[in-house]
Amino acid sequence: MVQTTKVFTPNKPPTTTSVKRQELWDELVQLADQGGAFIPVLGVTKLGKTTLIKDVMRRANHVYIPAQQLSAGASALWSHLATALEIPTSTTKGKVVGDMSTWGFFSKFGVKIPTLGGAETGASVGGQKKVESTSGSTYEVELSTAVTEAMRLLAKAAEEAEQNPPVIVLDDFHFITDPATRREILLALRPVMENDATLILASLPGREHDEAYDGTNLDGRLTAVPVPKWDDDELILIATRG
Repeated sequence: MVQTTKVFTPNKPPTTTSVKRQELWDELVQLADQGGAFIPVLGVTKLGKTTLIKDVMRRANHVYIPAQQLSAGASALWSHLATALEIPTSTTKGKVVGDMSTWGFFSKFGVKIPTLGGAETGASVGGQKKVESTSGSTYEVELSTAVTEAMRLLAKAAEEAEQNPPVIVLDDFHFITDPATRREILLALRPVMENDATLILASLPGREHDEAYDGTNLDGRLTAVPVPKWDDDELILIATRG
């Protein structure tokens, strides 16, 4: 037997969850494994939405960001992605400094650091070569360029290793109340998804036709996954198994 408070927890995720919604899980996994997809996962709280998304996250290298932190739009997006990927930023807002070997995401995700050879170490990022020589000189690149390149390398490494594409999860996407800001973030992430990463947007029901998608030209990449209410059989299982 399991205590009720371990299963039904109004203010936090349950500590015991044993009822797996297999068909729904299979659908989300299939979409995520394709790479390059924008996947809104839509459902009210306590339907297993977060558990479902975490199952997919466990299958691939991933970055998780609560959307509450992104009200400032694309600039906040790049900053939080850089932090999650352990890419060092300069005191100049929106810039990345230092050689690629200083980017923590390589060791964090087990990705090989690319090299160009020669006396100096460096990498070509979005057409801008940044190097760090023995004299200590450095070159800067835009934060968005560095993050996009990092995700491209993650996707490439996953493909070469026959693993699942990397995943970015923006949780509670509806917390960004301004449609223009949501649209700005979606457009900013298009180049990242074009490199075969997967974006999962956790949001509320009815957001299949979010006005933020207007003018983004994402129709071919966008597939919503609604999370339905628990049916009677599932509720019986929850009450008996967790």
